[in-house]
Amino acid sequence: MKSYNAFITLLIFNILFIFSTCHTHSHSHDEEDGHAHGEEAHAHDAGHGHHQHGRSDLREDGEIHLTREQMETMNITLGDFSNIKINDYVRATGTLGLPSNAYSSVNAKSSGFIKNSGRYVEGGYVKKGAVIAHLENPEFIEYQQEYLEIAAELAYLDIKLNRHKHLVSTNSGILKNVQHTQYQINLKTATQKGIKKRLAYYGISVNNLTPDNIVERITIHAPISGYITSINLHNGMYVEPS
Repeated sequence: MKSYNAFITLLIFNILFIFSTCHTHSHSHDEEDGHAHGEEAHAHDAGHGHHQHGRSDLREDGEIHLTREQMETMNITLGDFSNIKINDYVRATGTLGLPSNAYSSVNAKSSGFIKNSGRYVEGGYVKKGAVIAHLENPEFIEYQQEYLEIAAELAYLDIKLNRHKHLVSTNSGILKNVQHTQYQINLKTATQKGIKKRLAYYGISVNNLTPDNIVERITIHAPISGYITSINLHNGMYVEPS
């Protein structure tokens, strides 16, 4: 729109320049015919200011003012803005600004080594949930092993508690043993739930966890769909949660 307005302004200025040159030449010819006629015309112009009949007003700020006669002569008409459908592509270059919630960073949830990173490049498109890479750490194995060990201890303590309760009910046991066993169960249960939460944070489920399906790596997924702006990882790279 700015380029279009500049073109129109330049076109009008050229027309007015030609028109003003012709008018000046005619005015000079009239001055040669009689000095008195020139003084009368000058007095008439001073009475009407800058907006004279048949002349345009070019201000210092670059604006051009036309008289009605000049607009009619050049067949210039005025109209309002309107929406026009352009059946073509408009190519432009620039920077696209996005709100902060349109960005998302992918960070390692634990320290470890990057394995099997996806073949992504900057500017490439990635879908939400796509596997970006895997992260290996021996701590993942230790957490799962500890969880299974506590699960086995809880199963034993539960049997032991039931036995002490039975002895107490038959006056053959000591209530203190029941209380101590219950205390151990509570401690182990709290530890097990904490490990379960940690494994869930890493993306490791314990619902069907057995000694045969312990995993040594976790998967890093794309949190949202979008275009990649930068990649700061590669296979074999050691990363930190920060």
